[in-house]
Formats: sequence, C-alpha cells, structure tokens
Amino acid sequence: MTAEAYAQALWQTIQRGTAPKKAIASLHALLVRHGRIALLPRVGRAFTRIALREAKRTDITLSVARLKDTRAAKQSVKKLVSELRVEASDVKTAVDEHLIGGWRLEGRGTLVDASYKKHLLSLYENVIGK
Repeated sequence: MTAEAYAQALWQTIQRGTAPKKAIASLHALLVRHGRIALLPRVGRAFTRIALREAKRTDITLSVARLKDTRAAKQSVKKLVSELRVEASDVKTAVDEHLIGGWRLEGRGTLVDASYKKHLLSLYENVIGK
C-alpha cells in the first residue's frame, strides 16, 4: 500500500466521524505492526495535499484588492453566497495584490469576477483588436 492510499484511508476515516487523534493513532499502530513506520512522513504530506485539494473544492473565498474594500464586497456578494447555500460567516476573505479594485468570489466550482482588472483587460483586448 502506498503513502497516498494510507492518507486517503485516513481522510475517509476522519470524514466518517472518527476523531482525528484516534484515527492517527490507529494508523500509527498499523504502520508499526506492518513494519512500515518509515512511510509516516510521506503519509502526512499526502494527507496535507488531500486536505488542501478538498478545501479548494469546498471553500468559498472572497478576494479583494484592499482590506478596506471588504465590507462593500461582502455586501455585493450577499445574494450569490445565499444562492450557493453557504453561510456568510463561512466565506473566507483574502487580500489579492494582483487586483486593482473590485472583488472575486471563488469556490465550489464557481467564479464571479467583478474586479477592475478583468474590465481593464477586456478594454485592452478590445483596443488592440484581439
């Protein structure tokens, strides 16, 4: 069994409701019993990749250009968030230095881009004839 398989099994065990501490202890005992304890660091890295992938798939992030734009952006996305059946408190806010202004709502297979950058790029492409 590979480190990725152990990590996936650990993820599924925790998702089914087993306490993380208990699941990790069981995995550790299993690896010791089978003489595969050297896999533990690789299982940890694989588990981290799984957790990041799942978070990206399920989390909703509101990106703003400046911290002071957060309040207005949250007001603008209120309806979108309710349509996605997400609590407003579950929306993570991040400052994206690549944005000039406006906001981007991203997550759960949805991207709503109301940033100035998008509009400026569109204007630029229209001017140069792309």
